[in-house]
This record gives sequence, C-alpha cells and structure tokens, in this order.
Amino acid sequence: MTMLTCESNIDKISQTFEKVRSLSYNEKRNFISTEESINTLLDTINELKQSVNSKKQTIDSFVGILEQITWLNDLDETCLIKINEIISLSRDFHATLIRYYNSLAENLIAKGIARREIQISNCLLMT
Repeated sequence: MTMLTCESNIDKISQTFEKVRSLSYNEKRNFISTEESINTLLDTINELKQSVNSKKQTIDSFVGILEQITWLNDLDETCLIKINEIISLSRDFHATLIRYYNSLAENLIAKGIARREIQISNCLLMT
C-alpha cells in the first residue's frame, strides 16, 4: 500500500513539475517579447525625435533662404511677382508644418512623448 501512495505522489509531483516548467518557460518567453516590444517602442520614439529635429533643420534652412531675398534692392516687376509667388509657397509650406505640428501635439505631447522636440518646432513655426 505504501508503494501505491508513493507512486501516486510521484505522479502528482511530476504533473506539478510539468505545470511549473511550462509556466516558467512561458513567462520567460513573454518577458523577452515584452522587452522586445519596449525596445521597438523606444526605437520608434527615437526615430520620431530624429524626424522632428530634421524638420527643424529644414525650417532653419528655409528661413535662411527666405532671408536672402529680403536684402535684394532695385527689384523690377518680374522680380516682385516671383517674390510674391515665393511668399504664397511659403504660406503653403507654413500651413503644412502647422498641420503636422497639431497632429503631433494632439497625439504625443499630451502623452509626454518627444515633448521638447515638438515644442521647439512650435516655437519655430510661430516666429
């Protein structure tokens, strides 16, 4: 009779061992996928920050180009028409950047993601 009880205990211990091993393995696997997900999220946030900084550099360059024409003198009618076209294109570019900023602000600043980079872009757009 003791032998039967001992075998019964061994079966229960073996079943418990299998359950614990399976749970442990699954948790380790889930931890790795969770860690990978977090790393992917952080990589995406860094890419976003780089994109915002790149747009900032584009704006800085754009402003520099526009500043060059402010120093021109003795402009004829053709030049004034071209400058007027540049102003229209600049307004369109500005409106596009504002839409981009608003989209970022609504979705990311409220969540604290890339806040500093986006706020810098806002300062550039409002000048």
